[in-house]
Amino acid sequence: MLGAANPVLAEVVLTNIHSLDSLHCENIIDAQDYLGHWHLSIVMDEKGPSHRQVHFLPFKSNRDEEFTQDDVNRVSPAFSRSEMVEPEEKLQGLKAYYTHK
Repeated sequence: MLGAANPVLAEVVLTNIHSLDSLHCENIIDAQDYLGHWHLSIVMDEKGPSHRQVHFLPFKSNRDEEFTQDDVNRVSPAFSRSEMVEPEEKLQGLKAYYTHK
């Protein structure tokens, strides 16, 4: 899977998602927005058990959504459902984010 083999991203790029409880801050996932579109996303906040704030990377934070366990079908492993024109470019951007923290 793209990104999972990169040691910088291996800890944050998820390959399996069984429940929202398995998602933690800074995990990189694919998530479906309220319009039904899939985007590469980052878990921004763990607001409680089975309650996560998700940021869709193409947008500003005003498009962030809260996900509950009822939304588990709207999350997927990173790079599995999102449509990326330049996946390597997106991967390099993620790598830069995690190496300069």
